[in-house]
Amino acid sequence: MNDTITLIQSNHWQASTTQHYLSKLKDTVRVPGCQWFHIGSTSIPNIACKPILDLLLAVPEPDGLEQLDQQSQAFEKLGFEIMGEFGIAGRRYFRKLDHNGERLVHLHAFLTHSEGMLRHLAFRDYLREFPTIAAEYSHLKRQLHDTFQGDREAYMDGKHDFIQRTEKDALQWLTERSKNNTQVTDFTEL
Repeated sequence: MNDTITLIQSNHWQASTTQHYLSKLKDTVRVPGCQWFHIGSTSIPNIACKPILDLLLAVPEPDGLEQLDQQSQAFEKLGFEIMGEFGIAGRRYFRKLDHNGERLVHLHAFLTHSEGMLRHLAFRDYLREFPTIAAEYSHLKRQLHDTFQGDREAYMDGKHDFIQRTEKDALQWLTERSKNNTQVTDFTEL
């Protein structure tokens, strides 16, 4: 796998790319009541991002993950690697690479309303709501890119504290919005 880090501006991300992969996945994955979300930096306007599509699949309780596990051949036919929980309990992670080993798509599956689902969507919507924080994240990513080009692990480690702090703030923001009966977040399905 290629560990070179390429950054683009998220507004250069092609919606047609998202729709292409989403259409293939929706035609293949059969879990009744599931929801699909575009997450990750390509879903946040005007920030630096790797040209990798991150999708979140929310599957219904209680057995949505087990239903997903039974469809491993369908994911493999689409060229996805099945990575299991890959370090995050309660997640199913699938990764698609191109013929050069470049990452194309990351698919994260969680139970609907799980902590993992809420954390990802709150982070995304918080950065959409607060462009100055999104700009801070973008600036950090560019600095890390320049410093750690070719060292994906160091790049990811460099983002860790910002992500942890921002996730905490995003979840608190989400809680406050729900207490005030404000639309909690735009967990709009794709």
